[in-house]
Amino acid sequence: MKLVLLTYISICFSLHAQSVLYLTDIEGRFEKLQTFINKGFIEYTSDGIDFTHKKTKLIFGGDLTDRGNHSIRLRKLLLNLKQKHPDKVHLILGNRDLNKLKIIPMIKELDLSNIKYKQWLQGYIATKKTHLTADELHDLNLKKFDDMETKMTYSLQELNCHVALQAHKEELENTLGKKITMLEASENYFEMLDNKNSDFWKYLRNSQISHIEKSGNHKILFIHGGLTKENLGYIPDLKKKVSNIEKWSQDLNKWAKSEINSLSENIKLKSKIIEYGDAFWDHKNNKIIFNNKSVIYPRKYKNGNNYRLPPDEIQNLLIKQNITTVVQGHSPAATIPLVMKNDNGFSYLMADTSYTKNGIKSSLIIKDGKFHIEGLTHNERKINFIFDPNDKSSPLGKLSQEYHIAGVSNREYYLVKREKNYYFKEVFKNSQNKIQAIPAHFISLDFLNCINSFKPR
Repeated sequence: MKLVLLTYISICFSLHAQSVLYLTDIEGRFEKLQTFINKGFIEYTSDGIDFTHKKTKLIFGGDLTDRGNHSIRLRKLLLNLKQKHPDKVHLILGNRDLNKLKIIPMIKELDLSNIKYKQWLQGYIATKKTHLTADELHDLNLKKFDDMETKMTYSLQELNCHVALQAHKEELENTLGKKITMLEASENYFEMLDNKNSDFWKYLRNSQISHIEKSGNHKILFIHGGLTKENLGYIPDLKKKVSNIEKWSQDLNKWAKSEINSLSENIKLKSKIIEYGDAFWDHKNNKIIFNNKSVIYPRKYKNGNNYRLPPDEIQNLLIKQNITTVVQGHSPAATIPLVMKNDNGFSYLMADTSYTKNGIKSSLIIKDGKFHIEGLTHNERKINFIFDPNDKSSPLGKLSQEYHIAGVSNREYYLVKREKNYYFKEVFKNSQNKIQAIPAHFISLDFLNCINSFKPR
Protein backbone atom coordinates (compact mmCIF):
# COMPACT_ATOMS: atom_id res chain seq x y z
CA MET A 1 0.00 0.00 0.00
CA LYS A 2 2.84 2.36 0.92
CA LEU A 3 4.63 1.61 -2.37
CA VAL A 4 1.44 2.27 -4.37
CA LEU A 5 0.90 5.59 -2.55
CA LEU A 6 4.49 6.69 -3.20
CA THR A 7 4.17 5.73 -6.87
CA TYR A 8 0.93 7.73 -7.14
CA ILE A 9 2.54 10.78 -5.53
CA SER A 10 5.54 10.48 -7.88
CA ILE A 11 3.29 10.32 -10.95
CA CYS A 12 1.25 13.33 -9.79
CA PHE A 13 4.41 15.34 -9.17
CA SER A 14 5.74 14.42 -12.60
CA LEU A 15 2.51 15.55 -14.27
CA HIS A 16 2.30 18.87 -12.41
CA ALA A 17 5.97 19.84 -12.03
CA GLN A 18 7.01 22.87 -14.06
CA SER A 19 8.06 21.83 -17.55
CA VAL A 20 10.26 24.07 -19.68
CA LEU A 21 9.87 23.12 -23.34
CA TYR A 22 12.86 23.97 -25.49
CA LEU A 23 13.00 24.04 -29.26
CA THR A 24 15.41 25.77 -31.60
CA ASP A 25 16.42 26.17 -35.25
CA ILE A 26 13.11 24.95 -36.64
CA GLU A 27 13.70 27.12 -39.73
CA GLY A 28 10.16 26.99 -41.06
CA ARG A 29 9.48 23.32 -40.33
CA PHE A 30 6.49 22.39 -38.19
CA GLU A 31 7.59 18.96 -36.92
CA LYS A 32 9.40 20.24 -33.83
CA LEU A 33 6.42 22.18 -32.49
CA GLN A 34 4.12 19.31 -33.47
CA THR A 35 6.16 17.04 -31.18
CA PHE A 36 5.09 19.06 -28.13
CA ILE A 37 1.49 19.10 -29.38
CA ASN A 38 1.59 15.30 -29.73
CA LYS A 39 3.01 14.97 -26.21
CA GLY A 40 0.12 16.96 -24.80
CA PHE A 41 2.03 20.03 -23.60
CA ILE A 42 0.51 22.37 -26.21
CA GLU A 43 -2.94 22.37 -27.80
CA TYR A 44 -4.67 24.19 -30.63
CA THR A 45 -7.12 26.94 -29.69
CA SER A 46 -9.53 29.08 -31.70
CA ASP A 47 -6.92 31.85 -31.96
CA GLY A 48 -3.71 29.78 -32.22
CA ILE A 49 -2.09 27.55 -29.58
CA ASP A 50 -1.83 27.45 -25.80
CA PHE A 51 -0.28 25.43 -22.98
CA THR A 52 -2.37 22.58 -21.62
CA HIS A 53 -1.05 23.17 -18.09
CA LYS A 54 -0.41 26.44 -16.30
CA LYS A 55 3.06 25.37 -15.10
CA THR A 56 4.46 24.96 -18.63
CA LYS A 57 6.97 27.38 -20.17
CA LEU A 58 8.52 27.55 -23.63
CA ILE A 59 11.93 28.79 -24.73
CA PHE A 60 12.61 29.09 -28.45
CA GLY A 61 16.34 29.23 -29.18
CA GLY A 62 16.28 31.18 -32.46
CA ASP A 63 16.26 30.72 -36.26
CA LEU A 64 12.53 30.55 -36.89
CA THR A 65 12.44 30.76 -40.67
CA ASP A 66 13.89 29.78 -44.05
CA ARG A 67 14.12 26.10 -44.91
CA GLY A 68 10.53 24.89 -44.47
CA ASN A 69 7.21 26.16 -45.78
CA HIS A 70 5.64 26.96 -42.39
CA SER A 71 7.57 30.12 -41.46
CA ILE A 72 4.57 32.50 -41.55
CA ARG A 73 2.40 30.10 -39.56
CA LEU A 74 5.07 29.36 -36.94
CA ARG A 75 5.80 33.05 -36.43
CA LYS A 76 2.11 33.76 -35.94
CA LEU A 77 1.66 30.88 -33.48
CA LEU A 78 4.72 31.66 -31.33
CA LEU A 79 3.89 35.36 -31.32
CA ASN A 80 0.33 34.54 -30.25
CA LEU A 81 1.63 32.32 -27.42
CA LYS A 82 4.07 35.01 -26.30
CA GLN A 83 1.30 37.61 -26.16
CA LYS A 84 -0.82 35.27 -24.04
CA HIS A 85 2.04 34.39 -21.66
CA PRO A 86 4.69 37.14 -21.82
CA ASP A 87 6.56 35.80 -18.76
CA LYS A 88 6.38 32.13 -19.72
CA VAL A 89 7.44 32.32 -23.37
CA HIS A 90 10.94 33.51 -24.32
CA LEU A 91 11.84 33.99 -27.99
CA ILE A 92 15.60 34.14 -28.47
CA LEU A 93 16.98 35.80 -31.58
CA GLY A 94 19.05 33.80 -34.05
CA ASN A 95 21.10 34.95 -37.01
CA ARG A 96 18.33 33.90 -39.44
CA ASP A 97 15.85 36.07 -37.54
CA LEU A 98 18.03 39.17 -37.66
CA ASN A 99 19.77 38.86 -41.03
CA LYS A 100 16.50 39.55 -42.89
CA LEU A 101 16.86 43.14 -41.66
CA LYS A 102 19.62 43.51 -44.26
CA ILE A 103 17.31 42.83 -47.19
CA ILE A 104 15.39 46.12 -47.38
CA PRO A 105 18.50 48.35 -47.55
CA MET A 106 20.25 45.80 -49.80
CA ILE A 107 17.42 45.80 -52.34
CA LYS A 108 16.99 49.57 -52.26
CA GLU A 109 20.69 49.99 -53.11
CA LEU A 110 20.86 47.16 -55.65
CA ASP A 111 21.10 47.97 -59.36
CA LEU A 112 23.05 46.92 -62.44
CA SER A 113 26.01 49.12 -61.53
CA ASN A 114 26.78 46.43 -58.94
CA ILE A 115 29.16 44.16 -60.91
CA LYS A 116 28.59 41.13 -58.71
CA TYR A 117 24.81 41.40 -59.02
CA LYS A 118 25.06 41.99 -62.78
CA GLN A 119 27.18 38.85 -63.26
CA TRP A 120 24.83 36.85 -61.01
CA LEU A 121 21.83 38.10 -63.00
CA GLN A 122 23.36 36.92 -66.26
CA GLY A 123 23.83 33.45 -64.77
CA TYR A 124 20.34 33.46 -63.28
CA ILE A 125 18.79 34.30 -66.66
CA ALA A 126 20.92 31.62 -68.33
CA THR A 127 19.45 28.96 -66.02
CA LYS A 128 15.90 30.28 -66.32
CA LYS A 129 15.96 31.03 -70.06
CA THR A 130 17.71 27.92 -71.33
CA HIS A 131 16.55 28.48 -74.92
CA LEU A 132 18.82 31.54 -75.29
CA THR A 133 22.12 31.16 -77.14
CA ALA A 134 25.43 32.43 -75.79
CA ASP A 135 25.33 35.39 -78.22
CA GLU A 136 21.77 36.25 -77.19
CA LEU A 137 22.76 36.14 -73.55
CA HIS A 138 25.71 38.47 -74.24
CA ASP A 139 23.50 41.01 -75.99
CA LEU A 140 20.65 40.64 -73.53
CA ASN A 141 18.98 43.73 -72.11
CA LEU A 142 19.40 42.96 -68.40
CA LYS A 143 17.12 45.81 -67.35
CA LYS A 144 14.16 43.77 -68.54
CA PHE A 145 14.95 41.11 -65.92
CA ASP A 146 16.09 43.41 -63.11
CA ASP A 147 12.93 43.22 -60.97
CA MET A 148 11.86 42.35 -57.41
CA GLU A 149 12.14 38.61 -58.08
CA THR A 150 15.78 38.77 -59.11
CA LYS A 151 16.70 41.30 -56.42
CA MET A 152 15.04 39.23 -53.67
CA THR A 153 16.50 35.96 -54.93
CA TYR A 154 19.99 37.47 -55.09
CA SER A 155 19.71 39.10 -51.65
CA LEU A 156 18.53 35.90 -49.95
CA GLN A 157 21.29 33.89 -51.61
CA GLU A 158 23.82 36.43 -50.35
CA LEU A 159 22.50 35.68 -46.85
CA ASN A 160 22.84 31.93 -47.47
CA CYS A 161 19.05 31.53 -47.45
CA HIS A 162 18.88 29.69 -50.76
CA VAL A 163 15.47 28.02 -50.40
CA ALA A 164 13.72 30.71 -48.32
CA LEU A 165 11.90 32.35 -51.21
CA GLN A 166 10.70 29.07 -52.71
CA ALA A 167 9.48 27.98 -49.24
CA HIS A 168 7.69 31.33 -48.83
CA LYS A 169 6.00 30.88 -52.22
CA GLU A 170 4.82 27.36 -51.30
CA GLU A 171 3.41 28.55 -47.98
CA LEU A 172 1.53 31.42 -49.64
CA GLU A 173 0.10 29.02 -52.22
CA ASN A 174 -1.05 26.64 -49.46
CA THR A 175 -2.66 29.55 -47.58
CA LEU A 176 -4.30 31.16 -50.62
CA GLY A 177 -5.31 27.88 -52.24
CA LYS A 178 -3.92 28.92 -55.62
CA LYS A 179 -0.66 29.14 -57.56
CA ILE A 180 1.33 32.39 -57.55
CA THR A 181 4.41 33.52 -59.44
CA MET A 182 7.86 33.90 -57.92
CA LEU A 183 7.56 37.64 -58.57
CA GLU A 184 4.36 37.78 -56.49
CA ALA A 185 6.05 35.81 -53.70
CA SER A 186 9.02 38.21 -53.81
CA GLU A 187 6.79 41.27 -53.57
CA ASN A 188 4.93 39.72 -50.62
CA TYR A 189 8.25 38.92 -48.88
CA PHE A 190 9.41 42.52 -49.38
CA GLU A 191 6.13 43.87 -47.99
CA MET A 192 6.47 41.63 -44.92
CA LEU A 193 9.92 43.10 -44.21
CA ASP A 194 9.04 46.68 -45.11
CA ASN A 195 5.77 46.93 -43.16
CA LYS A 196 6.72 47.80 -39.57
CA ASN A 197 3.32 46.53 -38.35
CA SER A 198 3.81 43.06 -39.84
CA ASP A 199 4.17 39.89 -37.76
CA PHE A 200 7.85 39.88 -38.75
CA TRP A 201 8.46 43.13 -36.85
CA LYS A 202 6.11 42.23 -34.00
CA TYR A 203 8.09 39.02 -33.52
CA LEU A 204 11.39 40.91 -33.37
CA ARG A 205 10.00 43.39 -30.85
CA ASN A 206 8.91 40.51 -28.60
CA SER A 207 12.24 38.68 -28.81
CA GLN A 208 15.45 38.77 -26.79
CA ILE A 209 19.09 37.75 -27.11
CA SER A 210 19.59 35.92 -23.82
CA HIS A 211 17.52 34.27 -21.11
CA ILE A 212 18.38 32.84 -17.68
CA GLU A 213 15.98 30.28 -16.23
CA LYS A 214 16.06 28.96 -12.66
CA SER A 215 15.46 25.23 -12.62
CA GLY A 216 16.00 23.16 -9.50
CA ASN A 217 18.80 24.62 -7.39
CA HIS A 218 20.69 26.10 -10.31
CA LYS A 219 20.30 28.48 -13.25
CA ILE A 220 20.47 27.78 -16.98
CA LEU A 221 21.69 30.31 -19.55
CA PHE A 222 20.07 30.19 -22.99
CA ILE A 223 21.69 31.87 -25.99
CA HIS A 224 21.58 31.12 -29.72
CA GLY A 225 25.14 30.74 -30.93
CA GLY A 226 27.55 30.17 -28.05
CA LEU A 227 29.86 31.78 -25.52
CA THR A 228 33.38 33.11 -25.97
CA LYS A 229 35.74 35.08 -23.74
CA GLU A 230 34.95 38.08 -25.93
CA ASN A 231 31.14 37.99 -25.84
CA LEU A 232 30.41 37.00 -22.23
CA GLY A 233 29.57 40.24 -20.42
CA TYR A 234 29.91 42.36 -23.57
CA ILE A 235 27.27 44.88 -24.67
CA PRO A 236 28.07 46.87 -27.86
CA ASP A 237 27.44 50.36 -26.46
CA LEU A 238 29.41 49.85 -23.22
CA LYS A 239 33.17 50.30 -22.88
CA LYS A 240 33.47 47.85 -19.98
CA LYS A 241 32.10 44.35 -19.68
CA VAL A 242 29.32 43.62 -17.21
CA SER A 243 30.63 41.11 -14.64
CA ASN A 244 27.24 40.16 -13.17
CA ILE A 245 25.87 37.70 -15.74
CA GLU A 246 22.19 38.15 -14.86
CA LYS A 247 22.54 41.93 -15.20
CA TRP A 248 24.45 41.45 -18.44
CA SER A 249 21.64 39.26 -19.82
CA GLN A 250 18.99 41.81 -18.85
CA ASP A 251 20.95 44.79 -20.19
CA LEU A 252 21.82 43.00 -23.44
CA ASN A 253 18.11 42.36 -24.01
CA LYS A 254 17.28 46.01 -23.27
CA TRP A 255 19.96 47.10 -25.75
CA ALA A 256 18.56 44.76 -28.45
CA LYS A 257 15.00 46.00 -27.91
CA SER A 258 16.16 49.61 -28.19
CA GLU A 259 18.10 48.87 -31.38
CA ILE A 260 15.15 47.06 -32.99
CA ASN A 261 12.78 49.91 -32.09
CA SER A 262 15.22 52.39 -33.65
CA LEU A 263 15.40 50.31 -36.84
CA SER A 264 11.61 50.40 -37.05
CA GLU A 265 11.94 54.12 -37.66
CA ASN A 266 14.93 54.04 -39.99
CA ILE A 267 16.41 50.75 -41.17
CA LYS A 268 20.08 50.92 -42.10
CA LEU A 269 22.44 48.21 -43.32
CA LYS A 270 25.22 49.37 -40.97
CA SER A 271 23.19 49.18 -37.75
CA LYS A 272 24.68 47.69 -34.59
CA ILE A 273 22.01 45.03 -34.08
CA ILE A 274 22.38 43.79 -37.68
CA GLU A 275 26.16 43.57 -37.26
CA TYR A 276 25.77 41.89 -33.84
CA GLY A 277 23.38 39.30 -35.24
CA ASP A 278 25.52 37.81 -37.97
CA ALA A 279 29.01 36.68 -38.92
CA PHE A 280 31.12 38.42 -41.55
CA TRP A 281 32.08 37.14 -44.98
CA ASP A 282 35.64 37.54 -46.18
CA HIS A 283 35.06 37.89 -49.94
CA LYS A 284 38.78 38.04 -50.70
CA ASN A 285 39.54 34.69 -49.07
CA ASN A 286 36.06 33.24 -49.55
CA LYS A 287 35.53 32.25 -45.91
CA ILE A 288 33.42 33.16 -42.91
CA ILE A 289 34.75 35.32 -40.08
CA PHE A 290 32.99 34.52 -36.82
CA ASN A 291 31.63 37.39 -34.76
CA ASN A 292 33.21 36.50 -31.41
CA LYS A 293 31.77 39.51 -29.61
CA SER A 294 28.26 38.23 -30.34
CA VAL A 295 26.44 35.32 -28.65
CA ILE A 296 24.50 34.83 -31.90
CA TYR A 297 27.25 33.86 -34.37
CA PRO A 298 30.60 33.31 -32.60
CA ARG A 299 33.19 30.63 -33.28
CA LYS A 300 32.63 27.10 -31.99
CA TYR A 301 34.97 25.42 -29.51
CA LYS A 302 36.17 22.24 -31.21
CA ASN A 303 39.00 19.76 -31.21
CA GLY A 304 39.20 18.65 -34.82
CA ASN A 305 35.57 18.28 -35.92
CA ASN A 306 34.19 17.57 -32.44
CA TYR A 307 32.50 20.11 -30.17
CA ARG A 308 34.07 20.90 -26.82
CA LEU A 309 33.21 22.73 -23.61
CA PRO A 310 34.11 26.43 -23.45
CA PRO A 311 37.37 27.23 -21.61
CA ASP A 312 37.57 26.94 -17.81
CA GLU A 313 37.65 30.73 -17.49
CA ILE A 314 34.08 30.93 -18.84
CA GLN A 315 32.89 27.93 -16.83
CA ASN A 316 34.27 29.27 -13.54
CA LEU A 317 32.74 32.73 -14.02
CA LEU A 318 29.31 31.19 -14.59
CA ILE A 319 29.57 28.63 -11.77
CA LYS A 320 30.44 31.36 -9.26
CA GLN A 321 27.09 32.95 -10.10
CA ASN A 322 25.21 29.63 -9.83
CA ILE A 323 24.77 29.33 -13.61
CA THR A 324 25.84 25.73 -14.10
CA THR A 325 24.36 24.91 -17.52
CA VAL A 326 24.33 26.63 -20.92
CA VAL A 327 21.95 25.67 -23.73
CA GLN A 328 22.50 26.84 -27.30
CA GLY A 329 21.20 26.15 -30.80
CA HIS A 330 22.78 27.31 -34.09
CA SER A 331 25.49 24.63 -34.49
CA PRO A 332 24.06 21.34 -35.75
CA ALA A 333 24.45 18.49 -33.28
CA ALA A 334 23.41 14.86 -33.73
CA THR A 335 19.83 13.56 -33.98
CA ILE A 336 19.33 14.41 -30.29
CA PRO A 337 20.71 17.37 -28.28
CA LEU A 338 24.39 16.81 -27.52
CA VAL A 339 25.28 17.02 -23.82
CA MET A 340 28.75 17.89 -22.52
CA LYS A 341 29.78 17.85 -18.86
CA ASN A 342 32.83 18.71 -16.77
CA ASP A 343 33.84 17.35 -13.35
CA ASN A 344 33.35 20.81 -11.81
CA GLY A 345 29.55 20.57 -12.23
CA PHE A 346 29.36 22.61 -15.44
CA SER A 347 27.26 21.33 -18.36
CA TYR A 348 26.69 22.49 -21.92
CA LEU A 349 23.99 21.40 -24.37
CA MET A 350 24.21 21.78 -28.16
CA ALA A 351 20.53 21.52 -29.06
CA ASP A 352 20.30 22.24 -32.81
CA THR A 353 19.20 18.91 -34.29
CA SER A 354 17.74 20.46 -37.44
CA TYR A 355 20.20 19.08 -40.00
CA THR A 356 19.13 15.46 -39.76
CA LYS A 357 15.92 13.72 -40.86
CA ASN A 358 15.23 12.30 -37.41
CA GLY A 359 16.67 15.26 -35.53
CA ILE A 360 13.68 17.48 -36.25
CA LYS A 361 11.54 14.99 -34.30
CA SER A 362 13.63 15.07 -31.11
CA SER A 363 12.44 16.81 -27.93
CA LEU A 364 14.09 18.53 -24.96
CA ILE A 365 12.09 19.20 -21.79
CA ILE A 366 13.57 20.58 -18.58
CA LYS A 367 12.08 19.64 -15.22
CA ASP A 368 13.60 20.47 -11.83
CA GLY A 369 17.07 20.99 -13.32
CA LYS A 370 17.03 17.73 -15.27
CA PHE A 371 16.95 17.43 -19.06
CA HIS A 372 14.47 14.94 -20.50
CA ILE A 373 15.74 14.05 -23.96
CA GLU A 374 13.93 11.92 -26.50
CA GLY A 375 14.50 11.13 -30.16
CA LEU A 376 15.62 8.69 -32.82
CA THR A 377 19.10 7.77 -34.00
CA HIS A 378 20.04 7.77 -37.68
CA ASN A 379 19.11 4.08 -37.70
CA GLU A 380 15.61 4.73 -36.25
CA ARG A 381 16.51 3.48 -32.77
CA LYS A 382 14.57 5.20 -29.97
CA ILE A 383 16.50 7.23 -27.40
CA ASN A 384 14.74 8.32 -24.20
CA PHE A 385 16.74 9.33 -21.13
CA ILE A 386 17.23 11.95 -18.42
CA PHE A 387 20.44 13.95 -18.24
CA ASP A 388 21.05 15.12 -14.67
CA PRO A 389 23.95 17.62 -14.56
CA ASN A 390 24.31 16.99 -10.82
CA ASP A 391 24.80 13.23 -11.17
CA LYS A 392 28.58 12.90 -10.81
CA SER A 393 28.44 9.11 -11.10
CA SER A 394 27.15 9.17 -14.68
CA PRO A 395 29.46 9.45 -17.69
CA LEU A 396 26.76 11.15 -19.80
CA GLY A 397 28.20 14.26 -21.40
CA LYS A 398 31.80 13.08 -21.29
CA LEU A 399 34.13 11.64 -23.93
CA SER A 400 35.09 8.06 -24.63
CA GLN A 401 37.93 7.82 -27.13
CA GLU A 402 36.78 10.95 -29.00
CA TYR A 403 33.11 9.87 -28.96
CA HIS A 404 30.61 11.93 -26.98
CA ILE A 405 28.64 9.79 -24.52
CA ALA A 406 25.41 11.33 -25.71
CA GLY A 407 22.62 9.18 -24.31
CA VAL A 408 21.32 5.90 -22.92
CA SER A 409 19.03 3.36 -24.57
CA ASN A 410 18.07 -0.02 -23.08
CA ARG A 411 21.06 0.04 -20.72
CA GLU A 412 23.43 0.80 -23.57
CA TYR A 413 25.32 4.07 -23.98
CA TYR A 414 24.74 5.97 -27.21
CA LEU A 415 28.03 7.44 -28.48
CA VAL A 416 28.41 9.96 -31.32
CA LYS A 417 31.39 11.55 -33.05
CA ARG A 418 31.09 14.51 -35.39
CA GLU A 419 32.79 14.09 -38.74
CA LYS A 420 32.74 16.31 -41.83
CA ASN A 421 29.77 18.41 -42.96
CA TYR A 422 27.63 17.82 -39.87
CA TYR A 423 27.70 14.07 -40.27
CA PHE A 424 27.73 12.23 -36.95
CA LYS A 425 28.99 8.68 -36.62
CA GLU A 426 27.08 6.75 -33.94
CA VAL A 427 27.78 3.56 -31.98
CA PHE A 428 26.30 1.78 -28.96
CA LYS A 429 28.35 0.36 -26.09
CA ASN A 430 27.06 -2.83 -24.54
CA SER A 431 26.05 -2.55 -20.88
CA GLN A 432 28.30 -5.47 -19.94
CA ASN A 433 31.42 -3.51 -20.87
CA LYS A 434 32.99 -0.74 -18.84
CA ILE A 435 33.18 2.61 -20.57
CA GLN A 436 36.11 5.00 -20.24
CA ALA A 437 35.23 8.67 -19.96
CA ILE A 438 36.90 12.08 -19.64
CA PRO A 439 35.44 15.63 -19.71
CA ALA A 440 35.04 17.19 -23.17
CA HIS A 441 37.69 19.85 -22.59
CA PHE A 442 38.53 22.35 -25.32
CA ILE A 443 42.26 21.79 -24.75
CA SER A 444 43.22 18.15 -25.21
CA LEU A 445 44.15 16.27 -22.06
CA ASP A 446 46.37 13.27 -21.52
CA PHE A 447 43.71 10.62 -21.95
CA LEU A 448 45.55 7.97 -19.95
CA ASN A 449 45.80 10.20 -16.87
CA CYS A 450 42.13 11.22 -16.88
CA ILE A 451 40.25 7.94 -17.22
CA ASN A 452 37.29 7.01 -15.03
CA SER A 453 35.34 3.78 -15.50
CA PHE A 454 31.55 3.54 -15.49
CA LYS A 455 28.83 0.99 -16.16
CA PRO A 456 25.27 1.84 -17.20
CA ARG A 457 22.85 1.50 -14.30
